[in-house]
Amino acid sequence: LNLDAKRRIANAVAAFIPDGASVSIGIGTTPAQVAVALRAHTSLRVITNSLNVATALGGSPGIEVTIAGGPLRPSDLDVVGSGAVSCFSAFKTDFAVFGVGGIDRDGTLLDFEVAEVATRLAMADNCRTSLLVADASKFGRPAIARGGRLGDADHLFIDGPVPADYLGALQAGHPCVHLADRAETAARQTGEACS
Repeated sequence: LNLDAKRRIANAVAAFIPDGASVSIGIGTTPAQVAVALRAHTSLRVITNSLNVATALGGSPGIEVTIAGGPLRPSDLDVVGSGAVSCFSAFKTDFAVFGVGGIDRDGTLLDFEVAEVATRLAMADNCRTSLLVADASKFGRPAIARGGRLGDADHLFIDGPVPADYLGALQAGHPCVHLADRAETAARQTGEACS
């Protein structure tokens, strides 16, 4: 769903991440598109729990890929839970790129399983800069497992302005908002400098 928007978000993330960085990349279709957009980078070290990400980057020269171990979820082609949490907790990456199942109006980040939340939180806790990637369909999308808040991310990459109903939740934190395919970046949507 929303493949064009996800590709635009992915291209914006790839432009933000420099060559030579270490990056953890999580599950979902938008992070998988980020992996595709990163193929031209050099000297990247990538930690992932997604076979789609590993496959997208595995043959790229100059990109080293480490994949989390554990039971594979056949429908999603990923690993979540204790194996993935242990893997992400063993590294301190420059960047963590992750999506979510949905974003509630109060700013709560949602996924479909508790194990997905635990894995995402491990990524966010073990990076220097966290990047939440979300297309417009994530705002208001219901999912049952909760963990983290919209304001916890350092950077939010989206394909359009944050819906007005969510601005309060956004301002409760500190994310720098990047609009895909836009020359300008809305820093916390308050005019502050954002890098």
